[in-house]
Amino acid sequence: MKSYSIENIRIQDILLISICILLFLNRAVPIDYSSIWRVTVLCLIYTCIRIMPKRQCYCLLYIVCIWGITEVIISTLQKVNYLESNHHDFGITGTFGNPGPLGGLLAVCWIVSIFFIYENIQNKHRILTLSFCMIACFILYGLLLSGSRAGWTAALVGSMIFLWQWLKRKHTIKVKPTLLKSGFLLIITVFIISIYFIRRDSADGRLLIWYNTIKMIEDYPLFGIGTGGWQANYMLYQAEYFLQATNSPYTLLADNIFYTYNEFFIYNSRTGNSWISCCFMVVLCII
Repeated sequence: MKSYSIENIRIQDILLISICILLFLNRAVPIDYSSIWRVTVLCLIYTCIRIMPKRQCYCLLYIVCIWGITEVIISTLQKVNYLESNHHDFGITGTFGNPGPLGGLLAVCWIVSIFFIYENIQNKHRILTLSFCMIACFILYGLLLSGSRAGWTAALVGSMIFLWQWLKRKHTIKVKPTLLKSGFLLIITVFIISIYFIRRDSADGRLLIWYNTIKMIEDYPLFGIGTGGWQANYMLYQAEYFLQATNSPYTLLADNIFYTYNEFFIYNSRTGNSWISCCFMVVLCII
């Protein structure tokens, strides 16, 4: 077994341990087996990736690509009504309960396929490069089928970051980096505004959910409301909002909500441990 010293401990490790402790100590609802299962799986996956040698990480990325291809095949069969979806309101969900997780997975698979294209171009493997180009196009088709705006945004932002890193590594930037960053930011901004108008009512409904979620975090900024507290208290915050804003345009968009429809808020509100969860998610995004 490989021995670990204090130098091998990362800030992500400390934050994950802190979250796990608070998940059980700081709760708004009684502990349940599903919570234990989710935390255990999260810790196992994180630990495996953490100690996995670099060479074996490539095997993991291959598995991710195969998973994405499988999801696209299932989605295509759902598109032609050969298979039923797992949600009564959406025709395409893959093996998930709704198109959101499907779009998120395919966005990750899209970036992984782009990475393999880059690697094979560097190694001058033409057949593998062509193969992964076909895989990337197939995954992109599935991403479009999912209709997940969050997935599209993640794929675009990930592609921009990958392109930026590639340009830096190749030293082919002939324009000022600040100008190039501004161009990337403009493209992302225009894209997000465009997808907002695809289903405006749905987007506005999520803005209402995020607003009330932020209010909840403001009331419990340090240790949070407790695990399970978001689901137990969100409807109270929504009712308080409509008491104060009687003529709100969101009145027709309100519903009995079980999810925040934003992965960052979902993680923070479900764990109910605001500042540690925020730090953990931010560190993971940056590193």
